Amino acid sequence: MTGTLFVWWYLIGFLFFKLTTTPFQLLQPLFWLVVGVLLLTIFFADLMHMIIPDKVVGTLFIVTLIYRLYLTSSSIMQVKDLQMAVLGMILAVVFLGGLWLVTKGRGMGLGDVKLAAPVALILGWPKTLVGLFFAFILGGMVAMVLLVSNRKKFGQVIPFGPFIIAGAVLSLIWGDAIFNWYVYWL
Repeated sequence: MTGTLFVWWYLIGFLFFKLTTTPFQLLQPLFWLVVGVLLLTIFFADLMHMIIPDKVVGTLFIVTLIYRLYLTSSSIMQVKDLQMAVLGMILAVVFLGGLWLVTKGRGMGLGDVKLAAPVALILGWPKTLVGLFFAFILGGMVAMVLLVSNRKKFGQVIPFGPFIIAGAVLSLIWGDAIFNWYVYWL
């Protein structure tokens, strides 16, 4: 999958991300490639071993924060957008942290709470809300299928990190459109 990610990046990545200002012409695709590799690592670590490595999450957070600050200091990203991304990060961590506290760690692991910080910083607000919504919907659907097929019993855990990542990817693609659609119908 990592090899596919690199090929995809070469063929499509430069077309999708359009910052043409030097050095962002190179930094932007490189940033997204690093983010992709780190998220892929977290995805499979949690899926296979039920653990989200702190070093990988920490690296993702630091890389994302430095990139966002550099975009802001270069006036490519507005300060308001950075503030909204930080607000989304705080809300996501407080929400998932609250779930972790209420369930005493049985409903959600602390790694999921930690993962919310860099993912929310990547997505910004309101895409963070859409990403978490997708994560819970996808996680719930998979959990129901596993319960109905007797592959899991009620009370057994499934890793939530892959759903956070899947929700983030879906939100990166359709987050703004879904949020705007939802607000329109309120």
